[in-house]
Amino acid sequence: MGHDDGPPNGAVAALLPDGRLHLQHGPIDLVIGADGAPDAGRTAADAMWARFRTVLDELVAELAVLRSDVRDGRTVDGAVAARMVAAARAARRPRFLTPMAAVAGAVGGVATSGRSGRSLSLGIADAVTVLAADAARADALATVIANAVDLPGHAAVVRRPALEVRHDSDLGRRPVVCAVGHLADREVAAALDAGERVALAALADGRAAGAVLALRGQRRVLGAAATAALDGPGR
Repeated sequence: MGHDDGPPNGAVAALLPDGRLHLQHGPIDLVIGADGAPDAGRTAADAMWARFRTVLDELVAELAVLRSDVRDGRTVDGAVAARMVAAARAARRPRFLTPMAAVAGAVGGVATSGRSGRSLSLGIADAVTVLAADAARADALATVIANAVDLPGHAAVVRRPALEVRHDSDLGRRPVVCAVGHLADREVAAALDAGERVALAALADGRAAGAVLALRGQRRVLGAAATAALDGPGR
């Protein structure tokens, strides 16, 4: 695999100076490191590149299903798409959820959800990170919990239909949070309480191992796994 060796579909691979592999295709941007013998590292990099360069096209081919409510029960063929669907089904609550909630985790990493990220949010959380058995499930659960951190009807929360904010949003005309004005400390706590209830339910039934919820300088750390991850080794 050569430097910036990309096929016609626009995927790009490059070796960074520190030896890590940078893979980029459309909105998918990964930096991957691997430890081991040089020959094994090159073999792993070639395998990652061969798999990565087909992922976005596979997802686009099934985008209509991936943007539909997971409760519709529609099926997909691709392996990454199937992980997204399975994660969304495991995380879903009565509220609307599409498999796109798990797209980042299904492709290759743990994602943090919330209104401060690239995705639109139904809730007001600055950030929610979830630890789970696999990244796709953690990603979907983070979306669900971030949506639950909310103050419905609050005058300081500005919402607009998702399609007016982003024309191709899978959320349709559901109102997404565009801005949050002043919140009293007790209001921040109430919003976090709502998200914490959803997170604790996921911890109780084993869907999550830990969660961290953040809003306006307040934070909730739930589960021993999350506490250990924040403390770090030896602390």
